[in-house]
Parts: sequence; structure tokens; C-alpha cells
Amino acid sequence: MAAAPLVAHADGTTGRTLYVAKSSACSPSGTGTQAVPFCTVQAAVDAAGPGDTVILEGRSAAYAENVSVTGSGTAAAPITITSEYPAFEQQPKVRSISLSGASHVLVRGIETTVGGVTVSGSQNVTLDSLYVLPSQGTDGVHLSGDSSDVTVSRNWVYGDRASAVVVDPGSTGIVITTNLLDSSTDAVGTPILSVDGAPGTDVVSNTLQTPCAGAEIDLSGGSVNSVVENNVLTPSLGAVAYCTSPVKTGMEVSTDSISGTTADYNDIYSPGGGALYTWGGTGYTSGAAFNAATGQGGHDLASNPEYVNNGTACSVTPTPGSGSPVIDSADPLAPGELTTDINGAPRIASIAAGRTAPDADAYDRGAVQLPLCLTTNKDLTELWWNSTHEVMFQPLVTADLNVADSYTVNWGDGTSTTGSSHTSTSPTITHTYARAGSYQLVFSETAAGQSATYTRTVTPPGSDYVPLTPRRLLDTRDGTTPVAAHAKVRLQVAQGVGLPTGPVTAAVLNVTATGPTAAGYLSGYADGGSSSTSFLNYPRGGTVANQVTVPVAANGYVDFYNGSSGTVQVVADLQGYYTQSAANGYLPTTPKRLLDTRTTNVARHAGQVPARGTVTVQITGTDGIPRTGVTAVVMNTTETGATAAGFITAYPGGTALPTASNLDFTAGSTVPNLVTVPVGTDGTVTLYNGSSRPVDLIADLQGYYQQGEGLSFFPDQTRLYDSRSEPGTQGTPVDSPLTPGLSLSLGVGESLSMSGRDGSYHMPEAALLNTTVTGPKAAGFMSLTPTESSAPTTSNVNFTAGETVANADVATTGSNGWVWFHNGSKGSTELIVDVEGYFA
Repeated sequence: MAAAPLVAHADGTTGRTLYVAKSSACSPSGTGTQAVPFCTVQAAVDAAGPGDTVILEGRSAAYAENVSVTGSGTAAAPITITSEYPAFEQQPKVRSISLSGASHVLVRGIETTVGGVTVSGSQNVTLDSLYVLPSQGTDGVHLSGDSSDVTVSRNWVYGDRASAVVVDPGSTGIVITTNLLDSSTDAVGTPILSVDGAPGTDVVSNTLQTPCAGAEIDLSGGSVNSVVENNVLTPSLGAVAYCTSPVKTGMEVSTDSISGTTADYNDIYSPGGGALYTWGGTGYTSGAAFNAATGQGGHDLASNPEYVNNGTACSVTPTPGSGSPVIDSADPLAPGELTTDINGAPRIASIAAGRTAPDADAYDRGAVQLPLCLTTNKDLTELWWNSTHEVMFQPLVTADLNVADSYTVNWGDGTSTTGSSHTSTSPTITHTYARAGSYQLVFSETAAGQSATYTRTVTPPGSDYVPLTPRRLLDTRDGTTPVAAHAKVRLQVAQGVGLPTGPVTAAVLNVTATGPTAAGYLSGYADGGSSSTSFLNYPRGGTVANQVTVPVAANGYVDFYNGSSGTVQVVADLQGYYTQSAANGYLPTTPKRLLDTRTTNVARHAGQVPARGTVTVQITGTDGIPRTGVTAVVMNTTETGATAAGFITAYPGGTALPTASNLDFTAGSTVPNLVTVPVGTDGTVTLYNGSSRPVDLIADLQGYYQQGEGLSFFPDQTRLYDSRSEPGTQGTPVDSPLTPGLSLSLGVGESLSMSGRDGSYHMPEAALLNTTVTGPKAAGFMSLTPTESSAPTTSNVNFTAGETVANADVATTGSNGWVWFHNGSKGSTELIVDVEGYFA
């Protein structure tokens, strides 16, 4: 037979691991390896020698065998027969187990279904964590008189019209500890635990359940110098009148067994009446009388232990309820007392409310400790955003015991938070993410050797920007039907072939309206939604362009609405998109003029851009912009002085001219438009004049995007200011027109800021606005600055008398969240301000 692998043991010895499995790979003769296991338990047991471990595989696997153990290990190298499933009701099953002439053997984690477990002529044997369910009339565990140093621990043993545990005369060194001894039907003259003629037996921390408090523990035949402590004797849960009559004694110690025997810290609950004790032939119906007469039982109880059947998710055994008198009232120094209960839960004391440590190092009486049962309540664990990137996390960890704990939160961004509290509290833990993205939050709490874990994906609400080389997605002039009056057109901008994928929250598009048969406006919003704002206004027959940032629906579509009584052709070029994956953050700057072809009095100048020609502007390494990491720049670009119609296209320096445009103009016009354009590898952007005549261009810096840095974007469409009367009315408008030279402050930041759950106030650092001027009395411009004292050095909207002009702008907010609008004309004008989102 091939040798099974050697394994190391805790005591430093080595031995083989012999596997048993009910599988097609098993061999009748067996090699004992996991690949070729034994088919029968008996074959593996027969092959086992000192230091070997026999493992029965398969949860609840049934091995229809009566297993006989006759081999022996040594003190340093015992034989172990066990399974991978120590939990009751999950263990592999055999019919019965007998140990005869064996020594230094541990049997653990196996269920017997017909016979019990018998030990004869054996020494240094441990029966641990067995589930013993013998047939009616068959004892559960039976130790014969020629056995010694046998420990029966943490077993769940039934006795149906028979005893759960029997110790025969002549047995020595017996320890019966932390067992649940159960009887569904009582039998006349049959105690559930019988020790006869076995001196020095320790009966400690067992729970004995019968239909009533019958003669459950019986020491007789000279079982002197024994210890009976920390046991709970109680009627079975839900028991009815299955007791024999008369009701019998809870604990009975014969006259020839009382010498040197100690009985204390037991709880004997007998609601049906009868004696709690019979000691040396005398019955006692109360603990006080028993203690007064014998000096024993000074700490005994006669109380309902308040067991709850399957009281927690952490125990299949009956468990003391949270108010049970057996909790924290046992003698932890009783001989044979274990540090863990029948389920392997640690024997720990609860901490009283308001305290940080237990009152005493106390155990619970009986086999079952009120478990810590440390679990995370996923339904009641809370997580909310206190600001744009600050998360407030409140895990709810429940436990039946209040004990000191420690926790760790791994936030998923390479950082963690550690702390400690008590399992009766729910700490609030805060963390600020530096970047947008999705993170795996893992919370783990440890207490008294148990742990609870909570895992979830956390995505800060902000988005980062991904620039794209401009790409045309829509042109209704190519044969598509123009957008009808008061109708919408759907446009797929994400989640399609060749389009952005993943968690796309908004798209940046340059939208052009051309050939309208009536004056009107365009608005944009996530597919299926609506908006009270507009991003582009056009006259009849005109061609108008504007950059717009539109929220994107989960299906990847946006809608454009034609707010006019006539049709209009629409052109849309995709410039980039925002995503909740970590990408590029926005960094606002003080507005600066990068280019003005009209004058040589500024550092950035050039002659007029020739027909079908270009001008290239250096972006990185100037005006405070870093030399590396910059991915896109935001500029307000203005065309002026054109003598022929045309368009301007902005694109990365050093790349091919794309099929897209950023602004359209006619001869004699002055047209601004916000441009967000990727920066070429050489740090430049190029502006192309798509006209047959030269043109002047002005470019004003608003900010830039940088990889792994900067602010996140939050779509938020709302109308902030409107100085016009309601359509069809002559009523006074809510807001006022701007008079010549007036500077108007609007609480942009205040209207968009988020009030955190902790009461704090968080102000956006920049706002994406669409500013519309309509009905101006004179030509001029509108400038946006963060403070009133900021002298306008750039323009955002340029207009002539009587026209309607809209332009987008990324406005840096002042310390108070305000943006100042300066009317740089000699006439008053109506003003509409729409918010598309903000940066924070």
C-alpha cells in the first residue's frame, strides 16, 4: 500500500493523514491519500499508528459501519480519528464506535446513529465533540470498569429510555465535562448520567435535559472524592408530562460516595416539585437546607436557566437567554473546566453596560456559554457621504455579549483605520477619498477570538474627466430628419461600439444648432428625464454653437429638446466624458489670456489666423500650468473680425484635424464658446480656422485637467437666475436686469453646496454655468470673476445690441461661494444663468 503523506503535529511529532471518502476515487484497499482515499472508516482506522490522523470527509456523509478502534498511539503521538466538520448536525455518520484495548486515542467530530460509543480496557482516551444518537434503550457513552484516564468532553449525547453517559465500577481518572446530555423520554430508575464505583470522577459544566428534573446525576458505589460543579439540570425545552411518577431527585449521591466529594455551583431546576438533592440518603427540597445540613452547594441555584432553543445563529444547541442566572456565575477553577464551551465558543464574561471590563473572570454554568455571536448586520450598517469625497461609515456589529473589540477598516485606496470600542456600540468612522473611483471597503471586527467581516463597493459621488479627440456623433443635415418643433432627439454617447463604457455620468459635447425655421433654444438631459435649463439659444435662420455638459442615463443616451415652434438641424461633437472611475481632476485657475491675435501687447499673440490655417498655443509649463500630467485645458475661445462665415476647431497639438467644430461664425460677428480640448504630447493645442478668410481669435484660460489630481465633477442642472418676466405675462420678474457696468453677485456655491450629516457645510470650488444674455441695449461683454474686486481681464460672453447669446463657463467661486457677473457694456441686459454642475 502506498504511504499516506506525513504531516506535522503541534507536539512536534509527525504522522500520516489518512483520508476516508465516499467517492469514485476511493480504493477498498486504499492508499489513504486525499486523491485515493480509503472507502471505509474501518480500513483507515486499522491502518493508523502513532501520530496518524484519520479524517472522514463529506458533510453529513453516511458511513454504514460499526467502527472498532483497537490500535494505540503514544503520549507524544496519539491516534486521532476526526472529520472536517466539527459542528453538530454536519458531521459524518457511523453506526457506532467502540474502543477496546486502545490507548492514547482522540475521537472527535463524528456522529453515531444506531449504537453509542463504548470504551473498554482502554486508557488515555478523549471523546470530544461527538453527536451521539443511539437507538432507544441504548446508552449513549458507556465506559467500562477497566478503563482509565478517559475524558468525555463537549459531546451532545441522547439517552432515549437509557442513560446518556454511564461509568462502570473500577473506572478511574474519568472527566465528564461540557456535555449536553439530552433525554426525550424518561425511564424509571435510569439516571441520565450514572457514575457507579468510579472514585475521583469530575462531573463539571454539563447541561442535563430530561422531561423533568429526575435523577439526572447519580453517584453511587463508592464514587468518593468526586467533583460535581457548574452543571445545569433542567427540564427539556418544550417538555410535557413525560416524567415518571413520582418526580425524582435532581442529584443523588449515595452514602458510600459522599466522602471527599464536592457539589457546588450547580443549578437544579425542578418546577414539578420533588427533592433537588439526595445526599447520603437524605432528601432536600431547597439549596439552603442542603447547604445548612451538608456544607455543600453554597453557590447552588434552583432557578430557571431560561434556555432558548437555537437561540442564536451561532449555536445549534439550547443557549441561555441573555438574562439567565447561569451567565457569568460558574466556578472557572473547577477541575475539568474547559476554556471553550460545547460549540467551541470561548468562555468569556460579558461587560456590564457603562463599563469597559468584566466584573469578574466568570464562566457560564452548563455546557453552553452565552455566545459572543459576533455578526455584522448588513441591513443596518450605514454608509453615507458627508461631503463630496468624505464617507461616514457606521457598522452595526451585534453580539450577545458586550466585550472589548478591535476593528480595522481597509478603505480600498491603500489606507486603513483601526480602532476599538465595545460590541454594544456602533462607532462612526470617517474617511476622505482623494480621488473619484470605486473602492472595495472591508470592515473586520475581532473580539474574544471571533471575527465579523463586512465588505462593499464604495463609489464617491464625484466623477473624473476623460478627454477625447473630438468626434462627430450627430449631424441631422446628413439625411436625418431635423428635430421637429417641441420634440427631442436621442443621442447615444456611451455604452455603445466605439463609445465610452463603464460608469459614465456626463458627456461633454459641442452642440451646434443650424437652419432653424423659428427662434428657440436647445436643452439637454439624461435620456428619459427633463430639464428647466437651456444651453443654446438661436434666432431664426442662424447658426449657433455651444459646449454643453449633459448627464448621461444608464443606457448611455442623452436627449436634446427643441424649444421652438419650428424645426432645427442639430450637430453634436463628443469632446470627452465624466466617469466615476479615477481619471483626471479639474484644477481651476485665475482667468488668464492665452491668445489674442489682435494685439502685440500681450505675451501670447499672433497675427490673424489665415484662411484654412491654424494657430498653436503652448499650454503646459506656462501660466502656472504643470509641464507634465496635464491632459486637457478649458479655454473660453472667441472669434472676432471675420469677413466670411466659417468655424473654429480646437484639437490636440501634433495630431490630425478632426471632423468636428467648436464654434461657428458669420461675417462681422463676434462669437465666444467654451472649449475643453485635449493637450497634445508636446503640451500644445491647435486652433483651426475653417473659413475662406483670415480671422482673429482670443483664448482665455479657465482651468485644466490633470491625471490623478484635482476636483471631481457633480452634474446638477438647475436655473439659478432669470431676469425676464414669465412668458405671456407683464409681471415683475423675480430677478433684475443688469444695468450698465453693474457687478452682480450670485451665491452659486451656496445654492449647490451639500450640508453634511454632521452639520458641516461644504462649498464647491468651481461651477459649470451656462450664461445667456438676451435683449442687450448695447454691444458689450459679460465677465465672470470669483470676487467683486477681481478686475475683469477676460470675457465670457460677447454680444451685440439686441441679440441673444449663450456661452458656457467654468466659474471659480470665491471663498463665500459667490460668482460675480460684470456687465461690460453701456446698456442694460437681461441675464439667465443655468447651472450644469459643480466641481468639489
